[in-house]
Amino acid sequence: MKRLVKVVPADGEDEVRVPASCLPALVQGEGEKAELRVSAAGLTMRPLAAKGGSQARATALADEMEGVKEHMEEVLTTLPEPLDAALEHEIPYDVDTEVVTTLECVLQRDLTPAIRSLRAAAGVTPEDLRAHWERERAARERRPRLPLPGEIE
Repeated sequence: MKRLVKVVPADGEDEVRVPASCLPALVQGEGEKAELRVSAAGLTMRPLAAKGGSQARATALADEMEGVKEHMEEVLTTLPEPLDAALEHEIPYDVDTEVVTTLECVLQRDLTPAIRSLRAAAGVTPEDLRAHWERERAARERRPRLPLPGEIE
């Protein structure tokens, strides 16, 4: 949620006032604590996740990243198509080709798998985690143990 607001000092040092319409996106209820970070890059505020709230947070992050992905895909439709000669390395890339190929690469290699991973983590169950742990443990037990440096003759 983006919103233009007026910035004014709060009554207390550990208090930040936000518009009432923004509260549900930040905390469960009025008066709950959130983390505030202030730097040269700007101000960010996020809820403190209670134990067990991590899957909801992972889903929310995946949803936000989906929005970024859609925006990047929209931007790609507005940029010029790279020349075949550049893509076949017959001529050097121009700036537009570099940006287009970088966006495509980030979408396919980085963003899409990250979204998929977050959604998987958001849906994992304790039973899934136990089964994975058991498979990994069994695989480790089957692997031959390499000798330690002091054990080598």
